[in-house]
This record gives sequence, C-alpha cells and structure tokens, in this order.
Amino acid sequence: MRSWLAATLMFMASAVSPLAQMVAPSSAGPRPKAAATVPVHSPGLQRPTDTANAMAQGERLALQSDLAWVGEYNGAITGDVSERMVAAINEYQNIKGAKPTGVLNPQERAVLAETARRRQENVG
Repeated sequence: MRSWLAATLMFMASAVSPLAQMVAPSSAGPRPKAAATVPVHSPGLQRPTDTANAMAQGERLALQSDLAWVGEYNGAITGDVSERMVAAINEYQNIKGAKPTGVLNPQERAVLAETARRRQENVG
C-alpha cells in the first residue's frame, strides 16, 4: 500500500508541475519592480525670452529696431522682451529658411543688422 501511495503522489506531482509552470513560471527569477520616471529638463536649456533678457538693453533696442526695419516687428521699440519680439525673431528665421528657435545666432544677427542698415540707407 505504501508503494502504491508513493507512486500516486509522484504521479500527481509530475502532472501538476507542467501546469504550475505554465501559470506562474518560477524559473525566470524575481520580477523587476516598476520604476517611476520623471521627465528631466536640462538646466542648460533656456527659453528665448530668458536669452533675450540676458542681453544688454542697447542690444535689445537694436534688435527690435532691426526687426522693425525688415518688416517683422510691429510694436514699441522699448528694449523690453515680449512674446511679440520672440515671434518676430521666429518669423524672420522662417523667412530665411532657418530653424525657428526664437534666438538669433551670430550669423543670423549679422545678416539682420546688414539688411536693416541697407533699408535705412535706401530711405535716406
């Protein structure tokens, strides 16, 4: 009787084992915990208004004036940074085929200044 009971238990254990592996595989190891992610913003990236605010007042005045002379800025030339000024820079960059970042690189700024100077000279 004892051997019959042992054989039955062994048979049952072998029959249950594949089913248990299909339901919950234990050979894969512990499951990794889900990690909460937080978006990282680079402290080196600035908004265009931050960059314009870092400029000297005279440079902001000259920039607004030059944008007005090329027909992109329509507002008071006060040297104050505004969304209107950033939008004018973006539009100027679009017209020139550059990526509209809202911040002029030195080459773009030089071309803008030269274009404005020529238009002023044409007016007399």
